[in-house]
Amino acid sequence: VVTVLLAKGADVNGKDKDSETPLHKAANAGHAGIAAILAARKADVVCDEKTGLTLLHRAVVLHDVEAAKSLAARKELVGIKDAKGRTPLHLASLLGYADIARLLLAGGADAGASDKDGKTALDLAREKQVSAFVYLSSMEVYGAPETDEKITETHSTNLNPMLPRTSYPESKRMCESMVAAYKA
Repeated sequence: VVTVLLAKGADVNGKDKDSETPLHKAANAGHAGIAAILAARKADVVCDEKTGLTLLHRAVVLHDVEAAKSLAARKELVGIKDAKGRTPLHLASLLGYADIARLLLAGGADAGASDKDGKTALDLAREKQVSAFVYLSSMEVYGAPETDEKITETHSTNLNPMLPRTSYPESKRMCESMVAAYKA
């Protein structure tokens, strides 16, 4: 129905008496599929001009993974900051929503973005003592596993220094050290 209405010229950003757009209504009602269609048609995603919160921010706060997934498909939304300078990733880390944080990071969220107080998502998680914050790894497998067994973070194997896959980038080592320092 929505696609037919849009094809017939319905205004994707038309507002009702409460100043809500179709995208706002769909998101509030939990209709992720309709929200995805409207978001793909470049519907306005700012839901509160005063706070600067977008529907993606709202989906994070409500822990609505499906809505967050469809809205995060619009890459430009992932980095939008609210009035406090917080991105959706800041909110996900603050609330301990690791599933949404992973989704946002996979969608291109900047883990190093700072809010108006100069705090990153990791800073906020540490400050609020959120234990479920995501510790991301590149999930790179170094060496040459000799079996078809599942590889985990604790898996160890012999490394042949002559193989190209045995290097361990210094930047990854540095990042892991920084995360370990934040946890301390």
